[in-house]
Amino acid sequence: MQDLIGSLAVEPEEIQRHIIVNHTICHGQACIRGTRVLVSVILDALAGGDSSTRILRNYPGVTEEDIRACLAYAALLTRDQVLILQD
Repeated sequence: MQDLIGSLAVEPEEIQRHIIVNHTICHGQACIRGTRVLVSVILDALAGGDSSTRILRNYPGVTEEDIRACLAYAALLTRDQVLILQD
């Protein structure tokens, strides 16, 4: 995860390129665009100690930029900022 920490300053527009919320996909939960991989799954994996390399191997449709977007999205939420993600 150390490789991701230095580049967390992701703009909301960049987050929206990677993460969507659509009520017809994954019951409206935030997920990686073009997949059904939930943002919470990525964050849980990181919190559990998985490396970005392992996540990329376990979820072939996910990119390193997607992982950074998940972290940035979580950071926004912890600052009580809202980013409406609709597809």
